[in-house]
Amino acid sequence: MLKTDSLFYLVQVAHYKSMNIAAEMLHVTQPTLSVAIKKLEQELGVSLLKRSHRGVTLTEEGKFVVAEAKQLLEHMNKICRQYQTARQKPGNISMENITIYMNHGISYAVGRTLLNRLTQKTRFDALRMEEADNKTIISRLLTDHAAYGILICEENAGLADHLICHTISKSKSYLYVNSNTSLVAPFVQEISLKDVLKIPLVAPQNSYTFFSTMMADLCRIGQPRIAFTAPNYSIMQQFVEDDLAALFYLNLFARVEEKYSRFIAIKQTPNFILALVCHKNADPLQTSVIHGIVHSVYNGI
Repeated sequence: MLKTDSLFYLVQVAHYKSMNIAAEMLHVTQPTLSVAIKKLEQELGVSLLKRSHRGVTLTEEGKFVVAEAKQLLEHMNKICRQYQTARQKPGNISMENITIYMNHGISYAVGRTLLNRLTQKTRFDALRMEEADNKTIISRLLTDHAAYGILICEENAGLADHLICHTISKSKSYLYVNSNTSLVAPFVQEISLKDVLKIPLVAPQNSYTFFSTMMADLCRIGQPRIAFTAPNYSIMQQFVEDDLAALFYLNLFARVEEKYSRFIAIKQTPNFILALVCHKNADPLQTSVIHGIVHSVYNGI
Protein backbone atom coordinates (compact mmCIF):
# COMPACT_ATOMS: atom_id res chain seq x y z
CA MET A 1 0.00 0.00 0.00
CA LEU A 2 1.29 3.46 -0.90
CA LYS A 3 2.38 5.55 2.08
CA THR A 4 0.94 9.04 2.36
CA ASP A 5 4.18 10.53 3.64
CA SER A 6 6.09 9.25 0.57
CA LEU A 7 3.52 10.88 -1.74
CA PHE A 8 3.73 14.09 0.29
CA TYR A 9 7.53 14.07 0.00
CA LEU A 10 7.33 13.53 -3.76
CA VAL A 11 4.96 16.48 -4.16
CA GLN A 12 7.36 18.72 -2.21
CA VAL A 13 10.40 17.61 -4.23
CA ALA A 14 8.48 18.29 -7.43
CA HIS A 15 7.54 21.75 -6.15
CA TYR A 16 11.07 22.79 -5.17
CA LYS A 17 12.80 20.84 -8.00
CA SER A 18 15.52 19.95 -5.50
CA MET A 19 16.00 17.19 -2.95
CA ASN A 20 18.14 19.42 -0.72
CA ILE A 21 15.72 22.34 -0.66
CA ALA A 22 12.71 20.08 -0.10
CA ALA A 23 14.52 18.32 2.77
CA GLU A 24 15.39 21.68 4.32
CA MET A 25 11.82 22.97 4.06
CA LEU A 26 10.41 19.72 5.48
CA HIS A 27 13.08 19.56 8.21
CA VAL A 28 14.09 16.01 7.37
CA THR A 29 17.45 14.75 6.16
CA GLN A 30 18.09 14.44 2.44
CA PRO A 31 18.73 10.66 2.76
CA THR A 32 15.34 10.26 4.48
CA LEU A 33 13.67 11.96 1.54
CA SER A 34 15.61 9.93 -1.03
CA VAL A 35 14.86 6.60 0.66
CA ALA A 36 11.13 7.38 0.90
CA ILE A 37 10.89 8.26 -2.80
CA LYS A 38 13.06 5.31 -3.83
CA LYS A 39 10.69 2.96 -1.95
CA LEU A 40 7.76 4.59 -3.71
CA GLU A 41 9.42 4.01 -7.09
CA GLN A 42 10.11 0.38 -6.20
CA GLU A 43 6.53 -0.17 -5.10
CA LEU A 44 5.13 1.34 -8.31
CA GLY A 45 7.80 -0.20 -10.52
CA VAL A 46 8.53 3.06 -12.36
CA SER A 47 11.02 5.93 -12.16
CA LEU A 48 9.42 9.12 -10.89
CA LEU A 49 12.37 11.51 -10.93
CA LYS A 50 15.24 12.31 -13.24
CA ARG A 51 18.25 13.24 -11.11
CA SER A 52 21.12 15.44 -12.32
CA HIS A 53 23.64 17.90 -10.92
CA ARG A 54 21.14 20.67 -11.69
CA GLY A 55 18.45 19.14 -9.52
CA VAL A 56 15.53 16.83 -10.20
CA THR A 57 12.72 16.80 -12.75
CA LEU A 58 9.67 14.60 -13.02
CA THR A 59 9.40 11.77 -15.50
CA GLU A 60 6.09 11.39 -17.33
CA GLU A 61 5.09 8.79 -14.76
CA GLY A 62 6.19 11.17 -12.03
CA LYS A 63 3.98 13.96 -13.40
CA PHE A 64 0.99 11.63 -13.32
CA VAL A 65 1.69 10.45 -9.75
CA VAL A 66 2.23 14.00 -8.45
CA ALA A 67 -1.04 15.23 -10.01
CA GLU A 68 -2.97 12.36 -8.44
CA ALA A 69 -1.13 12.70 -5.12
CA LYS A 70 -2.07 16.38 -4.86
CA GLN A 71 -5.73 15.49 -5.26
CA LEU A 72 -5.44 12.64 -2.76
CA LEU A 73 -3.74 14.83 -0.14
CA GLU A 74 -6.32 17.57 -0.63
CA HIS A 75 -9.16 15.07 -0.18
CA MET A 76 -7.55 13.80 3.03
CA ASN A 77 -7.22 17.37 4.34
CA LYS A 78 -10.88 17.98 3.49
CA ILE A 79 -11.97 14.90 5.44
CA CYS A 80 -9.91 15.97 8.46
CA ARG A 81 -11.26 19.53 8.38
CA GLN A 82 -14.85 18.31 8.03
CA TYR A 83 -14.83 16.07 11.08
CA GLN A 84 -12.51 18.16 13.21
CA THR A 85 -14.84 21.13 12.71
CA ALA A 86 -17.93 19.03 13.43
CA ARG A 87 -16.45 17.68 16.66
CA GLN A 88 -14.55 20.77 17.76
CA LYS A 89 -15.06 21.13 21.50
CA PRO A 90 -12.82 21.19 24.59
CA GLY A 91 -10.92 17.95 24.86
CA ASN A 92 -10.68 17.27 21.13
CA ILE A 93 -7.24 17.44 19.53
CA SER A 94 -7.26 19.90 16.65
CA MET A 95 -4.76 19.33 13.88
CA GLU A 96 -5.26 22.92 12.70
CA ASN A 97 -4.96 24.77 16.03
CA ILE A 98 -1.83 23.48 17.72
CA THR A 99 -0.59 24.10 21.24
CA ILE A 100 2.84 22.75 22.09
CA TYR A 101 3.60 22.55 25.80
CA MET A 102 7.22 23.02 26.86
CA ASN A 103 8.87 22.13 30.14
CA HIS A 104 9.84 25.24 32.15
CA GLY A 105 13.50 24.28 32.02
CA ILE A 106 13.87 24.56 28.25
CA SER A 107 11.73 27.43 27.08
CA TYR A 108 14.12 30.12 28.27
CA ALA A 109 16.82 28.81 25.95
CA VAL A 110 15.15 28.36 22.59
CA GLY A 111 11.41 28.80 23.01
CA ARG A 112 11.24 31.98 20.92
CA THR A 113 13.47 30.56 18.18
CA LEU A 114 11.39 27.39 18.03
CA LEU A 115 8.10 29.27 17.86
CA ASN A 116 9.42 31.52 15.06
CA ARG A 117 10.67 28.53 13.08
CA LEU A 118 7.42 26.63 13.49
CA THR A 119 5.39 29.68 12.49
CA GLN A 120 7.50 30.29 9.38
CA LYS A 121 7.69 26.69 8.21
CA THR A 122 4.21 25.34 8.94
CA ARG A 123 0.70 26.09 7.78
CA PHE A 124 -1.27 25.66 10.99
CA ASP A 125 -4.21 28.04 11.39
CA ALA A 126 -3.10 28.86 14.92
CA LEU A 127 0.03 27.86 16.78
CA ARG A 128 1.01 28.70 20.31
CA MET A 129 3.41 27.48 22.93
CA GLU A 130 2.86 27.30 26.68
CA GLU A 131 5.18 26.53 29.57
CA ALA A 132 4.26 23.87 32.10
CA ASP A 133 5.87 21.24 34.29
CA ASN A 134 6.18 17.64 33.11
CA LYS A 135 3.22 16.45 35.18
CA THR A 136 0.91 19.06 33.64
CA ILE A 137 2.14 18.38 30.12
CA ILE A 138 1.61 14.63 30.39
CA SER A 139 -1.81 15.20 31.97
CA ARG A 140 -2.88 17.38 29.04
CA LEU A 141 -1.64 14.79 26.57
CA LEU A 142 -3.44 11.97 28.38
CA THR A 143 -6.73 13.86 28.54
CA ASP A 144 -6.62 14.82 24.82
CA HIS A 145 -6.21 18.53 25.57
CA ALA A 146 -2.92 18.65 23.67
CA ALA A 147 -1.18 16.75 20.91
CA TYR A 148 2.45 17.70 21.64
CA GLY A 149 4.76 18.34 24.56
CA ILE A 150 8.51 18.89 24.83
CA LEU A 151 9.89 17.34 27.99
CA ILE A 152 13.08 16.82 29.90
CA CYS A 153 12.87 13.46 31.63
CA GLU A 154 15.01 10.57 32.77
CA GLU A 155 15.95 8.30 29.89
CA ASN A 156 14.14 5.26 31.25
CA ALA A 157 11.04 7.10 32.47
CA GLY A 158 7.95 5.18 31.38
CA LEU A 159 5.12 6.88 29.49
CA ALA A 160 1.53 5.79 28.98
CA ASP A 161 0.81 3.46 26.06
CA HIS A 162 -0.94 6.03 23.93
CA LEU A 163 1.89 8.57 24.16
CA ILE A 164 4.75 8.33 21.67
CA CYS A 165 8.20 9.59 22.65
CA HIS A 166 10.65 10.93 20.04
CA THR A 167 14.10 11.53 21.56
CA ILE A 168 15.68 14.80 20.39
CA SER A 169 18.96 14.49 22.32
CA LYS A 170 20.51 12.86 25.35
CA SER A 171 22.76 14.20 28.09
CA LYS A 172 24.53 13.32 31.29
CA SER A 173 24.51 15.69 34.25
CA TYR A 174 27.24 18.29 34.62
CA LEU A 175 28.27 20.99 37.01
CA TYR A 176 28.73 24.31 35.25
CA VAL A 177 31.49 26.48 36.76
CA ASN A 178 33.74 29.41 35.96
CA SER A 179 36.92 28.35 34.13
CA ASN A 180 39.04 29.87 36.89
CA THR A 181 36.79 28.73 39.69
CA SER A 182 37.93 28.62 43.27
CA LEU A 183 34.95 26.42 44.14
CA VAL A 184 36.58 23.15 43.04
CA ALA A 185 40.13 22.01 42.48
CA PRO A 186 41.57 23.04 39.08
CA PHE A 187 41.56 20.55 36.20
CA VAL A 188 38.94 18.31 37.85
CA GLN A 189 36.95 16.53 35.11
CA GLU A 190 34.57 14.48 37.24
CA ILE A 191 33.19 14.69 40.76
CA SER A 192 30.72 12.74 42.87
CA LEU A 193 27.42 13.95 44.28
CA LYS A 194 29.07 13.91 47.70
CA ASP A 195 31.60 16.44 46.43
CA VAL A 196 28.79 18.64 45.15
CA LEU A 197 27.49 19.02 48.72
CA LYS A 198 30.53 21.19 49.49
CA ILE A 199 29.95 23.59 46.60
CA PRO A 200 27.62 26.66 46.69
CA LEU A 201 24.91 26.27 44.06
CA VAL A 202 22.64 28.64 42.19
CA ALA A 203 19.11 27.27 41.85
CA PRO A 204 16.20 28.18 39.57
CA GLN A 205 13.14 29.65 41.25
CA ASN A 206 11.00 27.46 38.97
CA SER A 207 11.37 23.77 39.72
CA TYR A 208 13.01 22.47 36.53
CA THR A 209 12.59 18.71 36.23
CA PHE A 210 16.23 17.72 35.98
CA PHE A 211 17.30 20.18 38.70
CA SER A 212 14.66 18.80 41.07
CA THR A 213 15.90 15.26 40.36
CA MET A 214 19.49 16.23 41.06
CA MET A 215 18.52 18.06 44.25
CA ALA A 216 16.53 15.03 45.44
CA ASP A 217 19.62 12.86 44.89
CA LEU A 218 21.73 15.35 46.87
CA CYS A 219 19.22 15.54 49.73
CA ARG A 220 19.36 11.76 50.11
CA ILE A 221 23.03 11.96 51.05
CA GLY A 222 23.26 15.32 52.83
CA GLN A 223 22.36 18.99 52.87
CA PRO A 224 23.07 20.89 49.61
CA ARG A 225 24.32 24.48 49.78
CA ILE A 226 21.89 26.68 47.86
CA ALA A 227 23.64 30.04 47.81
CA PHE A 228 21.32 31.88 45.41
CA THR A 229 18.04 31.43 43.58
CA ALA A 230 17.32 33.17 40.28
CA PRO A 231 14.29 33.51 38.00
CA ASN A 232 16.00 32.73 34.70
CA TYR A 233 19.05 31.17 33.10
CA SER A 234 20.80 34.46 32.24
CA ILE A 235 20.90 35.49 35.88
CA MET A 236 22.00 32.03 37.00
CA GLN A 237 24.77 32.07 34.39
CA GLN A 238 25.97 35.43 35.68
CA PHE A 239 26.44 33.96 39.17
CA VAL A 240 28.54 31.21 37.57
CA GLU A 241 30.64 33.60 35.49
CA ASP A 242 31.28 35.74 38.60
CA ASP A 243 32.52 32.54 40.31
CA LEU A 244 29.98 32.84 43.10
CA ALA A 245 28.26 29.50 42.59
CA ALA A 246 27.99 26.41 40.39
CA LEU A 247 24.97 25.28 38.39
CA PHE A 248 23.59 21.86 37.46
CA TYR A 249 23.59 21.68 33.68
CA LEU A 250 22.42 19.46 30.84
CA ASN A 251 23.86 20.24 27.42
CA LEU A 252 20.52 19.42 25.79
CA PHE A 253 19.17 22.71 24.73
CA ALA A 254 21.49 25.72 24.97
CA ARG A 255 24.89 26.66 23.70
CA VAL A 256 27.02 28.51 26.24
CA GLU A 257 30.09 30.69 25.94
CA GLU A 258 32.88 28.32 26.92
CA LYS A 259 35.50 31.04 26.95
CA TYR A 260 34.70 31.77 30.58
CA SER A 261 33.15 28.51 31.72
CA ARG A 262 33.59 24.76 31.85
CA PHE A 263 31.66 21.60 32.65
CA ILE A 264 32.50 18.97 35.23
CA ALA A 265 30.82 15.58 34.84
CA ILE A 266 28.92 14.25 37.86
CA LYS A 267 29.23 10.55 38.68
CA GLN A 268 26.30 8.22 39.31
CA THR A 269 23.47 10.40 38.07
CA PRO A 270 20.64 9.43 35.71
CA ASN A 271 20.87 10.19 32.01
CA PHE A 272 18.28 12.65 30.77
CA ILE A 273 16.64 13.06 27.40
CA LEU A 274 14.99 15.94 25.63
CA ALA A 275 11.92 14.45 23.96
CA LEU A 276 9.01 15.42 21.77
CA VAL A 277 6.07 13.50 23.23
CA CYS A 278 2.92 13.26 21.15
CA HIS A 279 -0.52 11.72 21.40
CA LYS A 280 -0.80 8.56 19.31
CA ASN A 281 -3.63 10.14 17.31
CA ALA A 282 -1.50 13.09 16.23
CA ASP A 283 -1.15 13.31 12.46
CA PRO A 284 2.05 11.44 11.38
CA LEU A 285 3.00 13.97 8.69
CA GLN A 286 2.46 16.88 11.03
CA THR A 287 4.46 15.10 13.72
CA SER A 288 7.29 14.48 11.26
CA VAL A 289 7.47 18.17 10.36
CA ILE A 290 7.31 19.32 13.99
CA HIS A 291 9.91 16.74 15.03
CA GLY A 292 12.26 17.90 12.28
CA ILE A 293 11.93 21.55 13.29
CA VAL A 294 12.37 20.83 17.00
CA HIS A 295 15.42 18.65 16.27
CA SER A 296 17.05 21.30 14.07
CA VAL A 297 16.48 24.09 16.60
CA TYR A 298 17.71 22.13 19.62
CA ASN A 299 20.77 20.87 17.82
CA GLY A 300 21.71 24.30 16.56
CA ILE A 301 21.19 23.63 12.85
